[in-house]
Amino acid sequence: MKITAIISEYNPFHNGHLFQLNKAKEETKPDITIGIMSGNFTQRGNMAVLPKDIRSKIAINEGFDIIIELPTIFAINNAETFSFGGINTLKNFPNTTLSFGSECGDINKLKEIANITKTEKYNTLVKKYIDEKLSYSVSSIKALNELTAEDFSGSNNILALEYIKQIEKLNQNIALHTVKRVDNYNNSLDISSFMSANGIRMLKNKELAENYMPKSSYNEFISFSPNYNNLHSFILSKMFSISKEELQEIFDVNEGIENRLKQAINETNSYESFIANVNTKRYSPSRINRILLNTLLDIKKSSMKFTEEVNYISVLAIKQDKLDMLGYLNNYTKVITKYADIEKLNNTEKKIYEIDRKANNLYSLIN
Repeated sequence: MKITAIISEYNPFHNGHLFQLNKAKEETKPDITIGIMSGNFTQRGNMAVLPKDIRSKIAINEGFDIIIELPTIFAINNAETFSFGGINTLKNFPNTTLSFGSECGDINKLKEIANITKTEKYNTLVKKYIDEKLSYSVSSIKALNELTAEDFSGSNNILALEYIKQIEKLNQNIALHTVKRVDNYNNSLDISSFMSANGIRMLKNKELAENYMPKSSYNEFISFSPNYNNLHSFILSKMFSISKEELQEIFDVNEGIENRLKQAINETNSYESFIANVNTKRYSPSRINRILLNTLLDIKKSSMKFTEEVNYISVLAIKQDKLDMLGYLNNYTKVITKYADIEKLNNTEKKIYEIDRKANNLYSLIN
């Protein structure tokens, strides 16, 4: 049984995603195609533009066989944590290829760059830029660009490097396949029907997205609007009530940012001004949003301990004619299809699964 997997958000699913999926299937020729997809909250520290059940249904309609949820504690955090969660979810699956998009489009080049990130020169440069008050992600990119004399700033390249590093860290025998991002593709491809997920989310007139999305995705996208104001109200309320000591326990809170957060909440009258008051070169708005979402969901540093013990998959959607695959996958991991299945889980797994349930309830309450 040959598996091809893609780790994704599909926020929302667009023509570029469909292009990558079809290329991956064409070039890796799998027996089964698995999507590992973020739930109701995403890596930018925000709500997904569509609920996870709808996004997983769209992904199945567009060609996946099974959609598995990437646990929230991984899905809403930095590239290293996000990629660890994806690879950890795939661990123990036999004969598996991970396919991903990248601006680079060259697996060998990506592996070469990944090796550079292990060198002392790289670490020294990263530290130098961090000392200049730049964020870790910006420092990493600047160090790579300096050492390779290339522009390696693409977000998909950064995730690709993390996938490679996490496969090695977890000692997994996972093959790699990449599809060059369509907006960087050769001139033989008409890219007029491609727009990034972020570009689509930013459209003031959602109907303009029709040219850039499969019909099944577009129809859902224009009929649902997340209530971001409600989310921001929940976050601000939480920040008023939480103490600095409690904030110090939240995942990704370090370097005294809890002091900036508590000072800013007392000087704000809107979510936007709150973020602006916390934002520095060291802390980007995306990282601040992730910290705030970790706070709202009570994701602590202790929540991230023992995550390598996690060995289950929570199935969001599956093709009717692939139901027998659940039994096959159950030979390698614990398969969760309903709440009662959590009795299969160890204590660490139950805590992670319960964070997903909390996130689901929060999403429903907000919207």
